[in-house]
Amino acid sequence: MLIWTIVAIGILVGAPAIVVGAVAVVAIAPVHGSIALVAAAAFQGWRKREKRAAATEEVALLRSLAGVVSAGGTLRQAISMSTSRLVTDNVRRLCAAGASIADVGDAMKPMMPTNGRQFAAMCAMSEHTGSSVAEPLVAFARRAKVAQTREQKKRTSLAQTRFSAWVVGVAPLCLTALIVATGGIPEPRTALVVIPMVVGAALQITGTAVVFVISGREAT
Repeated sequence: MLIWTIVAIGILVGAPAIVVGAVAVVAIAPVHGSIALVAAAAFQGWRKREKRAAATEEVALLRSLAGVVSAGGTLRQAISMSTSRLVTDNVRRLCAAGASIADVGDAMKPMMPTNGRQFAAMCAMSEHTGSSVAEPLVAFARRAKVAQTREQKKRTSLAQTRFSAWVVGVAPLCLTALIVATGGIPEPRTALVVIPMVVGAALQITGTAVVFVISGREAT
């Protein structure tokens, strides 16, 4: 009963779906629920690592493109010569087929998390005006590096905040659930014992949910 009360309160206060779902699933099927939770956490971790890797490669790609262009090469040549995974096979085919650099920029836009739109706009402008792209590429690389550094600092701060929430809020909740599951509530099982536990659990969930909601907004 306490488990479902916790789940209901969690939904009402807007706790993260993964936390509420994990509590519900583990309560229904502890073994399968734990396996599913671990799998979901692993997938989420993989997606975050991929995002961080793309941000790092964007900086390296822009710097390499700027180096080739500054040395006298064209942007098309610089992109064709790049070994970055951000330069997809489709982009390479466009370069080999002689497509306009504006089309090449549009194809690369989704692969650049920080400067995708600006890079595509630069390519389109260069296509129509013939303007140099060396300085914009350097500026884009600097901007991507600043964004990467800021993201690292924010990620560290959010990790510390969430860890505090887990320690202060989730750990006591798990202990409470364990006491209930093992029948460890002191006798007599009266409202004098149960009500304070439910109220305490509700306060813990509310505080934890607030932290996760705030940190979730900061992460987006």
